[in-house]
Amino acid sequence: MISSIQTTPTPTMPVHDAMRQQLHALAAEHPVATTPLLRVEVVVPRRDMLAWLIEQPIATKVYWSNREHSDILAGVGIAHAVDSENGSTREAIEVLQRLLVNAPSELRYVGGLRFDPHTPTAAEWQPYGAYRFILPRLELRRHEYRTTFACNLYVPPGEPTAPAIAETLALLDSLQFDTSGPTLPMPHMGERINIPDHDGWTHNVNTALNHFVDGDMQKIVLARKAVVPFDDQLIPLRLLSKLRTATPQAFHFCIQLDAHRGFIGASPERLYRRQGRGFHSEALAGTRRRGRTLAEDEQFRHELLTSRKERSEHQFVIDTVLQQVEAMCLATDTSGGTRVLQLEQVQHLHCHIIGVLKDGVTDADIIATLHPTPAVGGLPRDVALRTIAALEPFDRGWYAAPVGWIGVDSAEFSVGIRSGLINGNTLSLFSGAGIVPGSVPEQEWQEIENKLGNFRKALR
Repeated sequence: MISSIQTTPTPTMPVHDAMRQQLHALAAEHPVATTPLLRVEVVVPRRDMLAWLIEQPIATKVYWSNREHSDILAGVGIAHAVDSENGSTREAIEVLQRLLVNAPSELRYVGGLRFDPHTPTAAEWQPYGAYRFILPRLELRRHEYRTTFACNLYVPPGEPTAPAIAETLALLDSLQFDTSGPTLPMPHMGERINIPDHDGWTHNVNTALNHFVDGDMQKIVLARKAVVPFDDQLIPLRLLSKLRTATPQAFHFCIQLDAHRGFIGASPERLYRRQGRGFHSEALAGTRRRGRTLAEDEQFRHELLTSRKERSEHQFVIDTVLQQVEAMCLATDTSGGTRVLQLEQVQHLHCHIIGVLKDGVTDADIIATLHPTPAVGGLPRDVALRTIAALEPFDRGWYAAPVGWIGVDSAEFSVGIRSGLINGNTLSLFSGAGIVPGSVPEQEWQEIENKLGNFRKALR
């Protein structure tokens, strides 16, 4: 294993040459792999990492940024992938955890999971599988105040490292570090198709309300799919760049399988972050749109904080997540209380939940325990999932599922909401609304329209 860092490249040693030097040093020091995961790094000047990623000619790319833009990864190519068409969430995470034993500390696999692996997979989601995590071959990463350019290699122990290094050197020569390319215009949009349509949505919400009367459920989150055709093929990362501008306070992610296929999102919601045994999750629920004036904005904020329906919905989420977290943690804290998280188009009730994990609790345990939260599934969970599968006339795929990364001693996942699936010249947008006793179908339809506003703004 090697994880080395060189000083910032100078005009006499540009980035390509600095990395080339590191790879030759790796080949000399490790002609045969003793561990499967290898990594070398060089420190580079700060830059717009998403703009850099867009300009690279390699088709497979991944992008991840936390809400604060202090932790960003932009990767090209595939050093290694962990994926399956029908495997379980626990299987995915356990495979990753075994791989990461004794791996370089900065190494990360980026990817996601299906919302419900027990439902049939639609054709548009089949390339993503039950789960898919990618270790990029080459990546830029910003962590706090440092930006590095890194190469990751996967070589089975006992195998020579030379072929993987030679392949990486060829890939390195194709990269561009001048990101001043032209900004291409967005293709023209066609007419949006809503699935379900307005009548179908009203039927679904009323069916859910009948379940509440029967006492089967306390809450369910129902979603809609909006299919938007274009007159030319879309580039996932270019659309994410526009979405990032429209949603600066969100987690941003893209899993781009090829030049015109990818899953992108601007999620406001963290599923969890783990640093060692430290744990941080959130409860997010309840929605109001942003006001057009400061006075109107404050009015909507006050309505959100004082609405019995919204506070009840949010309390469902807090109570459930807290109960789950307390089973995994030695101690928990919600002392910050409920606040309003204000985004560009909407605002939500929000509560931080922090804790210290018990010994032996793994990321596989955390994801299996937390996902799906009541903010994207419902209560009771099993009943809500069965009802979602019966009512929604589309496959959620990775929508509302964990999307993020896993490293050696840390991990972070957002909830894949406010997201879209790009397939050639078609964009499928997904968004949902929490249905509780007292919900009104028309109001919930409009709530989803407000949530889709960020994408509509980005598509202009």
